[in-house]
Amino acid sequence: MSPSPPPNRSQPELWPRIPTELRRLGISAWLFIGVILAAGIIFWMLGAISNLVTPFVIALVCAALFHPMVDRMEAWRIPRLAGSLVVVLFLLTMMAVVIWITAKGILNQSGEMLTQVRKGVDALSRWAESAELPAEVVQQFSENAMNEFPRLASGVASSFTSSISGVFTVFMGIFSAVFLLFSLMYDWHGVIRWTSANLGVPRPLGETLVADATEAIREYFKALTVSSLLISFCIGGTMAALGLPLPIQVGLVTMITSYVPYVGALVAGLFAVLVAMGAGGFQAALIVLAMVLLLQNVVQTIIQNRMASERLHLHPIITFTSVIAGGVLFGVLGAALANPAVAMILTARRRFIEYRESTAAKPDSPR
Repeated sequence: MSPSPPPNRSQPELWPRIPTELRRLGISAWLFIGVILAAGIIFWMLGAISNLVTPFVIALVCAALFHPMVDRMEAWRIPRLAGSLVVVLFLLTMMAVVIWITAKGILNQSGEMLTQVRKGVDALSRWAESAELPAEVVQQFSENAMNEFPRLASGVASSFTSSISGVFTVFMGIFSAVFLLFSLMYDWHGVIRWTSANLGVPRPLGETLVADATEAIREYFKALTVSSLLISFCIGGTMAALGLPLPIQVGLVTMITSYVPYVGALVAGLFAVLVAMGAGGFQAALIVLAMVLLLQNVVQTIIQNRMASERLHLHPIITFTSVIAGGVLFGVLGAALANPAVAMILTARRRFIEYRESTAAKPDSPR
């Protein structure tokens, strides 16, 4: 039996015979899988330490927004330590005032709310009887409605306070956020210099990226503030036009809670509707509800997306979809910061390209 012929080394291997586009597609697919795995690991790690990440992000955003106040006080020869303390106390006071106004308004109207609910249930029962619905169904509905309404406030409170660990977690989160906010306010410029030097890019590029990120946060919240002022004025004006109490308080609560996507609108809308129902009955509550839904879900969304798109140089579709994606991936905090985060990513990409082109255009330095 003759020996097999030696392999032909001149025959091309498999890799060079693969079309170039197919090779690029395969490499891109593997790189995409790697990015997805890395992102999954990062999400898992952030979720494991979310009790620390969330206060830090909130403190970082607040510091980016309010550190100019500390800088201004420092220019007035007020020590930076005292200025940082004043700003932190101001923010805590605002939060406490909003919580107090909301709780007091609901408690003051709770008796009248219950009376209006009884009237509404009675009217609905009479309508059901006129429609010849079974009497057992009508009676059961009335009893359930009257039994469940008084438990609403206590149920919300008990679900929040039933777990000691939950209360402790909230307390530690607030404490961590306040401590981090004070530290960032006091040494903001030092933190910026350290971050710019440790991004893994040349320092001038790092300083530009950090400045762009801070500017994106400020511009987004400027747009949010302007749209919230308009919506708060309209909702408070509706309350005043209907002769309902607490129009200024409702407008203030709407304004402050607008910085928390979804949850803030729910809290402000519920507060306005409950006050309207307690003071003016179901008809007034329905008018206020219609105005709240129209203003917060349609008008404010259009105004905010338009202004954010202009300030952050994003298409309105991108601003809208990024909020949804941020909420799905990271909850309320992700929805609140989705637009500035997308603007940061796109701006950073543009800065990298500009820096690479400027570097390539420069002649090589002599060795």
